[in-house]
Amino acid sequence: MKHLVKKANRYYIHWNIPKDVRHLFDGLAIYSRSLKTDNLGQAIMRRDQLLAELEGVVRKARVNPERQQFLALVKEIRKAAEEPPIEQDEENIEEAWNAELQFAIEKGDTVRADAIRAAMGGKDAEGIEAKYGITLMEATKLYTETTEESLDPSTLSRLNLAPVSFASFLKLKDIHLADIDKRDVIAWVMECAKDKAPRTVKAYATCLSKVWDWAYRSKEVSGENPFKDLDIRLTSSGTKRTAFTVEQVAALLEGAGPAMYSLMKFALVTGCRLGELVTITAEDFHETDGVHYFTIKDGKTANAARNVPLPVALWEELKAVVESELWTRTETRTRPSSAQYWSVMFQKHKDAVLGDKCSAVFHSFRKMAATGYQRAQVFEGIAAGILGHSRKGLTLSYGLYATGFELQQQLEAVETMLASDYMSQFLKLFNK
Repeated sequence: MKHLVKKANRYYIHWNIPKDVRHLFDGLAIYSRSLKTDNLGQAIMRRDQLLAELEGVVRKARVNPERQQFLALVKEIRKAAEEPPIEQDEENIEEAWNAELQFAIEKGDTVRADAIRAAMGGKDAEGIEAKYGITLMEATKLYTETTEESLDPSTLSRLNLAPVSFASFLKLKDIHLADIDKRDVIAWVMECAKDKAPRTVKAYATCLSKVWDWAYRSKEVSGENPFKDLDIRLTSSGTKRTAFTVEQVAALLEGAGPAMYSLMKFALVTGCRLGELVTITAEDFHETDGVHYFTIKDGKTANAARNVPLPVALWEELKAVVESELWTRTETRTRPSSAQYWSVMFQKHKDAVLGDKCSAVFHSFRKMAATGYQRAQVFEGIAAGILGHSRKGLTLSYGLYATGFELQQQLEAVETMLASDYMSQFLKLFNK
């Protein structure tokens, strides 16, 4: 049995500790502990519970190694300080730790120096501990990894976007949970409501509230949840996400880098969401019976998984962009995801070019694609399939989705939409 050893009529868990986290286990290579039972069924259950806890420790350590090292050192130092050798008096103990502190400083071991200061309760102890507190991005990542199997795609999407939106509002890359002020949360919610539906804004706040509650239960933060009980009534401002005008698209293209330029182009041409575009891989491109298409494996909703046909020239252009990793290069990987990175970058670009009063957002390109299908009088059932919208309530003509016909009919719909007067006025800008 994996991780189980029987000794002296008792089962023990026997777990190899990863090298990078052994400092959290007093340098041990093997974690061995009695499960206090000779019953195999009980032993398996207790082993699984312990493994879940141990994997949680490893997960936390790998999100912020310095923080976990600091916490382990503080625990170790406090324990040593509570159990000094009998012959040492309080003055000698303090001198010994001061010497340890000086040695850590000279060695350049900042984490150990901070841990000694914090553990010995100096005047800066509280500030030092706050420095190593868990951040919003770290907590969100850990919460998502812990609960991912039970989360639906829309919640996962909001967990990706909400913390970035909040940090961006504060003009920060990240923020410690302990430093989050409820007044800032309320101001952020009110700002979000200017260009997002009330339901979306409330969902963002709810997601971050769950992250906070998880961190509280995990003893990572204390105090009141700043995302809970906001007591704000959000109503539609009457300003809907509008489409970009021809003039606005022309202005956006001026000064846009290759990555941003191609993102706008293929958002308009395909109607894909930003998060869908930046997660396409080279393996998602296919050709069947002469029809070239790419596959969206999953996404924001249950209907998001779909095939999107394109004319050969556009298909090859998009494939080249994806294979070059233009949207997923190193600079985007410093963020929780490429989608969040480009969402922030587009907003900055749009505000710089059009000003912050423009109510159109990146999602507007998807709205414009839908408008293109509508203006070209493409049957709604076909457009819904291409865009990943629900087909519920639609009366589909027989044969429309029969095997072998869907891709060809969808491609014809795409070509009709791209050739429409509405879409042509925008595509001319990209083809200059």
